Amino acid sequence: MTEGTTSVAEHDPDSDAAEADESEGGRARSFRRVVTVTVIVLAVYGAIVAWNVLGAVGSARSGVADLRRAERNLDLENLASGDASVLAPLREAEHAFHDAGDSLGAWWMAPARVFPFVGRQIRGLRDLTVAGAETSGILARTGEGAIALAQDDWSDPARRPTALVEVSTLARDAQSQLARIDPGDGKHLVSAMSTRYDEFVERWMELQENLGATADVALAGAKLLEGPQSTLVLAANNSEMRNGSGMFLSLGILTTQGGSVSLGEFSRASDVKVPEGAVNLDPDVSATWGWMRSDVELRSAGTTPRFDATARQIASMWEASGRGPVDNVMAVDVVALSAFLGTLGPVDVAGRSLGPKEIRRFLLHDQYSAFEDPTAAERQEALGLAAAAVLTELDQPGWKVQRMVRSFRSGFAGRHLMIYSKDPEMQAAWEAAGLSGSIGREDLTFALMNVGGTKLDFFIEARGVIGIGPVRSGAEGPRRSGKVEVTFTNRVSDGEVRYVAGPHPDTNAGYGEYRGVVAWGVPELMSQVALSGDAPLAFAGADGESRVYGGYLAIPPGEERTVTLDFSLPEHGSMTIVSSGRFPPILWTHAGKTWKDVEARTLEW
Repeated sequence: MTEGTTSVAEHDPDSDAAEADESEGGRARSFRRVVTVTVIVLAVYGAIVAWNVLGAVGSARSGVADLRRAERNLDLENLASGDASVLAPLREAEHAFHDAGDSLGAWWMAPARVFPFVGRQIRGLRDLTVAGAETSGILARTGEGAIALAQDDWSDPARRPTALVEVSTLARDAQSQLARIDPGDGKHLVSAMSTRYDEFVERWMELQENLGATADVALAGAKLLEGPQSTLVLAANNSEMRNGSGMFLSLGILTTQGGSVSLGEFSRASDVKVPEGAVNLDPDVSATWGWMRSDVELRSAGTTPRFDATARQIASMWEASGRGPVDNVMAVDVVALSAFLGTLGPVDVAGRSLGPKEIRRFLLHDQYSAFEDPTAAERQEALGLAAAAVLTELDQPGWKVQRMVRSFRSGFAGRHLMIYSKDPEMQAAWEAAGLSGSIGREDLTFALMNVGGTKLDFFIEARGVIGIGPVRSGAEGPRRSGKVEVTFTNRVSDGEVRYVAGPHPDTNAGYGEYRGVVAWGVPELMSQVALSGDAPLAFAGADGESRVYGGYLAIPPGEERTVTLDFSLPEHGSMTIVSSGRFPPILWTHAGKTWKDVEARTLEW
């Protein structure tokens, strides 16, 4: 190299490549570290979210269970008792739902709520928990108000209408508050959450319906007591049955005004004389049961289980006999009178002090042997005297509302007390409360009506079995076969007076032989109906929204007879087994479960 030249360092390409590789490797390692950390953070966050959601699901499940427990405890009898501890399940449900809602609504759950699938689950579950907390709180506050009202002096006549209006307002306010709650639509929830959602919504809707019915009934009761209203009281005896009630043997006018109750003298049904042609029967009753002449003979009324139709007919008969119009008709039988006495205490009937058990036995049986002449007016008036004595006690001070509520539960369900009102709003309230005795298109009714002129229903034991078969294909598409069998046993023994065990002089029956008419009222979903057994088909016809199928039955003393109803049902559906009003009640069995028909029972398949 000569002087004046510049020396340039020699470039190494391999070195540059190595440096680039090292730089890229560092960036890759950094990226992997970031990814790893991100994945770990997301995994931890996801685990926390999942744990939180599972905890919320558990809290929601506890809340729904507490609501279910509250339903069992939060009935009128417990509220009327004044025991605030019955509200504890509602407070526990409110707390459980609040815990779940707070967890799901936390700020750190916000990122999870924006993810499409996970977010839908979280938002749906939070809607449920917020709605559950609001529902529980509303019910708890309503329960506190109901307990306070129950402590009022309801035996003060002037206070009763106002107190009932307050009950109505309390229930209506709670219903309105519940209706404003938005539980969400529940769509796209996974199975566990969807089940909780469906359970809650079902109970939420039932609560609104029940509160609405309570408000309507309380308001109707207030209107009835405030008056002035006249109510024709029908005293029915279950020892001689009609369709869904005992035979109406005594009648009297109950007048209500300013909360006070007064009762006029009772008349024997046989003394109510109705001029020929003065009363037009319900068209279906006339077509099927016209032969019983219930348009002129009041004791023959009640051949249809539709008490609204029977009540209109009897009100017309009462007016046609020259006794004036009435606003309402109330049927009360021996079981209901016994339940009233559980609240009011013993009453005096024909010189006898009778409590709840004694009055039932006396009116159903003992009165017929207690009088030397069972056909004497004194004996025939015993049922009316008992009804008058019991209903008059309602206007006396000292009875407790909680005991009256208990009576409603034990004795008034099962068609033992039924009310019909000409006022449409009042009638709708009785229907909502299950006190109207009306029959719907999904109802199955069954009756054994006494046409032998005896009092033998007291000795008839009835057991029914309901069977619904598997789905089978046929000409009508998928259908199920069904069968109802009812077996009657005549338990009458020797030594009964003729007025009880017969024979009635107008029949050719022997001593203790029960003569009756079997009547099945079938819902519209039934087809291919057939009667067999000891009461084959003898007649059929329309009966309101139902059809009636019937036959004749005789049961000698000490023997059994079985009647059978066969039918076809759609693949899925439901029907309600309506109480017969009998005492002793029918013992029903279906799918391994047994119950007494003291109240209606709905079957689903």
